[in-house]
Amino acid sequence: MSKLDHDNGGVIPSASDIEAVMAIVTDATTASELLLPASPIELSLDRLRRWFLAHAARVAMVMLGVAGLALYSKSQPLANTTLTLGIIAQLLALAMMITTIVGGIIFANGLRKNPYGMVLERVRALAYRERAHIDGFAKCSPYALRYVLLCYRHERNGYEKRGGMIAGAIDKIGIFPALAALVLLVWNLLNIPGAVGWAAFFGPLLFAFYWMALASAALTQKMDRVIALLEYGVQSSKI
Repeated sequence: MSKLDHDNGGVIPSASDIEAVMAIVTDATTASELLLPASPIELSLDRLRRWFLAHAARVAMVMLGVAGLALYSKSQPLANTTLTLGIIAQLLALAMMITTIVGGIIFANGLRKNPYGMVLERVRALAYRERAHIDGFAKCSPYALRYVLLCYRHERNGYEKRGGMIAGAIDKIGIFPALAALVLLVWNLLNIPGAVGWAAFFGPLLFAFYWMALASAALTQKMDRVIALLEYGVQSSKI
């Protein structure tokens, strides 16, 4: 039987109970993502996509620093460097989009041949892996489970709102519509006389924001899975 904090009316779980739940929650949250079965071509394309994405983000960060120095010092060589870095970042982003599209076509073809196979394989793998977490929750205090679930859900919602305020809800817009809008914006800026430097500045900047939003969406999906596990643990404690 778990001990409750009697100094607070006996309804708040003790610190040790909270820590027991948090240890399992931390392990479930930081666990690596399960990889779907993929062909050698798909794995190679995914490695290329990650390489292009990482280098585009790095170039964009460097470009932002150079752009700040160019604006501060009003240096034309630095402005030219900003433009060059912006073009490189956008070319890397374009290459990433191409590899993503090709990988998506291969993935869609696999789904056409076996529509539910990949989904069921992932469900099976998750069901077996998460048994350890569910077993751990079964040994925890029900009060601690409910309390940590309350705190975790609150932080997850706050994280999503903060990310949306900075980079927008990329999961609602879609990465390809967002990138298409970025290309159109940069193209229109390039057609404005004297705005070439601004086009090079805003293009990689917005791309960096999209990259942040994409990473944030992946994290919130993982947090949703942990919330589902906590809810199952709470429901199981009532049986």
